[in-house]
Amino acid sequence: MEHRRTAIQRTHRVLILVLAGLFLVLAVTGVWLALRYQPSGTFGGARHESGSGSPTG
Repeated sequence: MEHRRTAIQRTHRVLILVLAGLFLVLAVTGVWLALRYQPSGTFGGARHESGSGSPTG
């Protein structure tokens, strides 16, 4: 039974690592988008030209 418990713990560890990785990706993407789409952003190319045909303007 010890071997089975070890395997379950390993599976749980892998699942936790995968979830942590996805959470980190989502968090980084959210922060990057928030910084990129700030109205007063000083990033190069952050602002699109006004009237470029964006329906959600």
